[in-house]
Amino acid sequence: VGWLCYDADDQQTALALYSEAYLLANQAGDNQLAIQTMLAKTLQLVHLAREIGRPGYARQAVTLSRRATELARAEPSPQLHALLGAREAIAQSAVGDSDGYHRALTRAWREIDQEPSEEAPEWLKFVNRSEIATHEARGRWYLGDPSAAAEFYHTSLYSSESLSPRNEASYRSSLATVLAASGDFASAFAEGTAVLPALGGGKIHSPRIIKKLQRIRQLATQHASGADFREHYDQVVGRGRPA
Repeated sequence: VGWLCYDADDQQTALALYSEAYLLANQAGDNQLAIQTMLAKTLQLVHLAREIGRPGYARQAVTLSRRATELARAEPSPQLHALLGAREAIAQSAVGDSDGYHRALTRAWREIDQEPSEEAPEWLKFVNRSEIATHEARGRWYLGDPSAAAEFYHTSLYSSESLSPRNEASYRSSLATVLAASGDFASAFAEGTAVLPALGGGKIHSPRIIKKLQRIRQLATQHASGADFREHYDQVVGRGRPA
């Protein structure tokens, strides 16, 4: 439920639910639930640090990701340790620590290259090389290199691994964002347009994704190459959608 609130951009409710879940996990001695909650909250804190300009949230994310890694020390799943490294990496990038980012990311890639554990819980099934590549992309973007970020998002989208409709839309909207940040507006509008059928067809509903596309829509008013995206966006999402 916390993740659904996060995806719906109801961040205060998500924070409250993650905090409650962590408390209950500790009381029950459920390390798996505690780790899962800490990883989800790390992602949210990084998001908030970027969205509302609160660097304290990014520092909290670094601390929380390290605490999760310590708690998971005895866990056998390479997927779990890969995700732990990837989440710490984006937290480190959000505080501007390039060295910390690269160290954590190296750990993530080393773990994901191992044989997947059959003991991995169901909630870790999404962790693969594409997922780690999106974390690398996000970290590159946060560290000020949107062109490199675009390369890693592209790798995630066009790898041999299958993606859920939601993940594909999320990765592609992020790719559109970093392409725009790098100045490649035509490609940004093309990638943004490619997301719209999933939103219009009812396959997914994600206010976070719509919020990213809203920013591309705002840019489209300033560039002739954005006319098609602007038209399709207004048909699918609506011109007056708030950012």
